[in-house]
Amino acid sequence: MNPGAGGRRRFRYAPTPTRELHVGNGLAALVGWAAARRAGGDFILRIEDIDRTRCKPALRDAAMRELRWLGVEWDEGPDVGGPAAPYEQSQRLAQYDDALARLEAAGRSYACRCSRADVRAAMRAPHLHEGGELPYAGTCRPQAGDPGVALLPGRGGYRLDVVSLGADAIVTVRDGWLGVTTEDVRTTCGDFLLGRPGAPTYQLAAVTDDLAMGVTDVVRGRDLAGSTARQILLCRALGAEPPRHAHHPLLVDAEGQKLSKRHRALTLAGLRASGVAPERLRARLGAAIGLWRDDLAAAAPADFIDALPELDPRDAAEEAHWHDGRWVL
Repeated sequence: MNPGAGGRRRFRYAPTPTRELHVGNGLAALVGWAAARRAGGDFILRIEDIDRTRCKPALRDAAMRELRWLGVEWDEGPDVGGPAAPYEQSQRLAQYDDALARLEAAGRSYACRCSRADVRAAMRAPHLHEGGELPYAGTCRPQAGDPGVALLPGRGGYRLDVVSLGADAIVTVRDGWLGVTTEDVRTTCGDFLLGRPGAPTYQLAAVTDDLAMGVTDVVRGRDLAGSTARQILLCRALGAEPPRHAHHPLLVDAEGQKLSKRHRALTLAGLRASGVAPERLRARLGAAIGLWRDDLAAAAPADFIDALPELDPRDAAEEAHWHDGRWVL
């Protein structure tokens, strides 16, 4: 069965169960769910648990419990099944290995032995790409007539051959929230890492899953916007059209820093245990990113559907009032 058949739009939320979900995770889930419901589409819960040393089943179960408490329901996921099962990345490793093999067979990737330290040492002015990738100097890129290197056990991995794409590596991203931007992946990060058999990178796993699950729309926080151009290139390298993208504002603390899992007092479980009602939490989440007035005392899940802007890249650049919101409960 093709899970994306029939023209129905499909959205996903994909948490990593390494710690309890915090309010920023809750916002991302609510916005993605509301976008799916507004479009009359499907909402998928996918668990990104490749790192088995840090990802715990108990945290996966807790995440599903807290999302439901917040008012987020999904049409497909680990506990309800669906046509694209399994919905946990730890059970999908064979699909990532297949994607790696297809890219290599098509001449779109090559083996690289470089460690992260090697990549940093080869750079004249080390800096991280916005998406967290160290720009690659091409140390292991095969030259004409050169078969390239072989992988060493537990070190390095395959890289997408971005440089050989020429002008096709210049990606225009039409973001439903941030507007239209352009990135030349050759200069921002170069040939980026895909992983090795049994150990895919986030980029490879996310794109492979989105294609296999028929995802048409990726709605997520703008902290992940830096991954979009690479994921679009990878979709095309795998012979598919990429999904639409929209990156919503983030919640920030008093210093303007993104709320993250280190803010332990702001977990959904902690707020729930302290007696915060879900309708109060939803009201604060929506107000923080400008969906409604700041003095709204309670909000139903459906209020997010009604208040969400049209995620159209033609209009997004004009929405100057969309900004990261300071979190105050």
